[in-house]
Amino acid sequence: MLLDSYQGKILVSQPKCDAHFFKESCVLIAKHSQQGAWGVTLNKPIKNMDCDLKDVLEHIGMENPMNINAPLYAGGPVEKSRVCLLHSNDWSSSSTIEITKDVSITTDISVLAALVQGQGPSKFKIFCGLSTWVNGQLEGEMKGAEPWSPQHRWLTAPVSEHNVFDIDDNSLWPSLLAEAVTLEVKEWF
Repeated sequence: MLLDSYQGKILVSQPKCDAHFFKESCVLIAKHSQQGAWGVTLNKPIKNMDCDLKDVLEHIGMENPMNINAPLYAGGPVEKSRVCLLHSNDWSSSSTIEITKDVSITTDISVLAALVQGQGPSKFKIFCGLSTWVNGQLEGEMKGAEPWSPQHRWLTAPVSEHNVFDIDDNSLWPSLLAEAVTLEVKEWF
């Protein structure tokens, strides 16, 4: 892991961020290493697409006897056909990555199979796509170094089950922005 790893943190875009996808975004970083970083954007439900978890299950031919449904989120602008679930740590498989003591991510369909059998995690969000950074890109954005500017710099907030699953999508960015600013101000003193 890197000295300044952002793994297990939520990146919060600044109010002046003008990047289309990341405007008013909160991105949970699942992995950060010397090869780069990846995570999922927590507060971008897919609204312009008539698709949800039921549709995903039907598409892959999986029965849904418990009639489980949930919205889909745009996890990021990369690998848009990739599906993964961010979930509480009361369930795991061999492909599960534990991000914090409260939150994990699973990138294979084992979690979907567990959900439809009533044996999955108690809390979850399903994502299509990822947010990714190549080696050095996230570090450059955090420093506002060329070719990035200070407006590319992310603020950070802690990952908790509450921050990930319990705050309404429309309230998440302002809530975590306030928390991130408070944490940053405390660092100054």
